Amino acid sequence: MKNIKKIISVVMACLILAGVFATSSFAAGYIGKDKAKEIALNHAGVTADKVSFMKCEFDRDDGIAVYDVEFYFDRCEYNYEINAKNGKILKVEKDRDFDFSDVFFVHWFDAIVSFIKNLFK
Repeated sequence: MKNIKKIISVVMACLILAGVFATSSFAAGYIGKDKAKEIALNHAGVTADKVSFMKCEFDRDDGIAVYDVEFYFDRCEYNYEINAKNGKILKVEKDRDFDFSDVFFVHWFDAIVSFIKNLFK
């Protein structure tokens, strides 16, 4: 019984250390969501307090780590794809023909998806 407790303790310690190292290496290798938002906003020439909705997600596109940044300003929808390692803007889309009610639908839909995900945690 003592051996099983020791084995479990060692395994738990290894898992905790692996999680710490994985998290720190992940954070150290990428620019982060805040920097990605800053890059997109600066490129668009607006500040965060002027946009009506902002979303930033980490993703991979063709094996390249990217941040997808989306926001709305002055009745336009902005979409940026930013390289997560070096901050280079890979793609920019600006759509002037969107219905502002879409912003509220997207926000509402994201809230429901988050709520459902939290139910099954």
